Amino acid sequence: MKHLKILTVGLGIWFLCFGVLPVLAHANLSHSEPQANSSLNVSPSEIRIWFTEPVERNYSQIVLRNVDGAIVDLMDSRVDDGDPQQLYVPLSPLPNGLYTVSWRVVSATDGHPTNGSFAFGVGVAVTIPTPAIVIDETVPLS
Repeated sequence: MKHLKILTVGLGIWFLCFGVLPVLAHANLSHSEPQANSSLNVSPSEIRIWFTEPVERNYSQIVLRNVDGAIVDLMDSRVDDGDPQQLYVPLSPLPNGLYTVSWRVVSATDGHPTNGSFAFGVGVAVTIPTPAIVIDETVPLS
């Protein structure tokens, strides 16, 4: 009977230590500079994006497009040496206009890719389309 108790306790400890795998999240966007949908008076010197966990240096990138959809020439995207949760790309001065930042990263923690995009403007306002007004009304039959 004593051996059965020891075996049961031992198996319980083993399952607590090794039987449950941690749930790993993906590297999701935390915040950015410039901020999404911001209107800047002057061109930013870089685009910097913070994620919820470290990202893989060789599999993460930022792409910048102008209002026509053309890719703006950028230097290579870089993971910050001091904080692997930051991805950034230096910029040459941008002319006034609307820009879309697209990013794709691979989590260094779980290896899963995530991506997204946001807009910002230099010298112009960023307008966000307003949602259509929903009218919930019964139309009488004639």
